[in-house]
Amino acid sequence: MALRVRNFLNTDLLAICDIWNAHHRDHLFGIPINPERMELFVQAKPYFDQAHLMIAVRDDQPVGFIQVCAIPDGAIENVAPSRFGIAALCTLSDEDEAEIAAMLLAAAEAYCIAQGADRCWFRPALPYCSYLVGIGPADSLAGVLSTEAKLCNWLSQAGYKPAIPTTVWELDLLNFQAPADRIQMLVRRRSFVERQLQEPMLPWWQSCVLGHAEVTAFHLTDRVAMRTLQEVVMWSIGPSLRHHPESVMWLWPPSMEYSPEDAPVEIAPSDRLLFLLAESLRDLQSEQVDTVRAITHAESNDLHRVLNRLGFKASESGVVFERIF
Repeated sequence: MALRVRNFLNTDLLAICDIWNAHHRDHLFGIPINPERMELFVQAKPYFDQAHLMIAVRDDQPVGFIQVCAIPDGAIENVAPSRFGIAALCTLSDEDEAEIAAMLLAAAEAYCIAQGADRCWFRPALPYCSYLVGIGPADSLAGVLSTEAKLCNWLSQAGYKPAIPTTVWELDLLNFQAPADRIQMLVRRRSFVERQLQEPMLPWWQSCVLGHAEVTAFHLTDRVAMRTLQEVVMWSIGPSLRHHPESVMWLWPPSMEYSPEDAPVEIAPSDRLLFLLAESLRDLQSEQVDTVRAITHAESNDLHRVLNRLGFKASESGVVFERIF
């Protein structure tokens, strides 16, 4: 029976969920999804385009799908018109799965090229994720995991190359203790950390990506000038959408840049971020949050050191694949 690829129809929603669940069934991170979750994680996003979700059908029955995703510009404020990634590629497990995957990847490539793109990333890591944030392998935040051998083979055969190594970091808050030294005491004397009571005002893109999540922000505030020096954003998936009972918070990639007037010589950006995160983690600990996770790229050396000092442990590794057209 002939295979073909067409655009998504509203009647495909249940079939997409079945394909997703079948594709992930044999993995340790198997995450069942239903139409309500799929709508919130994909179709409800304001940048969702029906043409971005392509369905492979055999004898008019869906057997696989691929989700093209828009990627923002460097300021993560607006979608860039010619930057694309792929958020998901799933097929039913049968003898044609490799052919199905190849057809879907070819269809996605043709679409991206037609829109003026010169490259495409598979499962772009934060802050460039568009869809499925909070479900899937490593919550769809870290590219392709080392355990996804079949997916790696499909991508390699389609011309994708490993481009950006990623690491998933995890901290068990049960026994967390904030690091203490002379510099941390100095930061404490000059500033304090407070949790924003309302949801933070986020850039448009970030707000859309986390629209289905519960978001909170912590501010580092200067004790004398009473102005915000730095912010970290954390988010979680609400109990009704979670696939496990564990309470998990994710750290949005923080910035360590700040203005020269706020930069005492003896306090490095990483020292200030260390204090801000430590105080934020203590607040989450008091709320009985179980785990905090973060994603870093290979070049994020300063952030690696901060996470290590806080007691984070590397739990998984992945890589973002890239296809240059």
